[in-house]
Amino acid sequence: MARKGNLKLRRFWIGVVVLSVMLASGIWLTVLFCRIHHPMASDLRSAAAAAQADDWKKATALAENARAEWEQYRYLISASADHEPLEQMEYLLDQLEVYAADRQKAAFAALCIRLANLAEAMADTQQIRWWNLL
Repeated sequence: MARKGNLKLRRFWIGVVVLSVMLASGIWLTVLFCRIHHPMASDLRSAAAAAQADDWKKATALAENARAEWEQYRYLISASADHEPLEQMEYLLDQLEVYAADRQKAAFAALCIRLANLAEAMADTQQIRWWNLL
């Protein structure tokens, strides 16, 4: 009888550890998403302003920086987030390169703002809130 009680207790603690690891990894991902998306949005807003000022070197460098940040964490984000905004982000980043190559100032700036808003929205949906912990 004591052996069955011991086994149940072990299973209980294994379950507690597994759930704790899952909770900690979920919290870590939400913090990571904010650290990825907010700087990316800031870079894109700065790229839009630089494009409006006809500083294409700075605008393209900031846009490339945002793209590099996205590429670095793309697979991690894809594994844990909704795919529709991810696909939209990929499409818009590809479109941004076309506008940069053609030096279409208004379209480039508008798309940078749209991408920045999308990045901030993605970060906002992943923020830690009390109902996420339930």
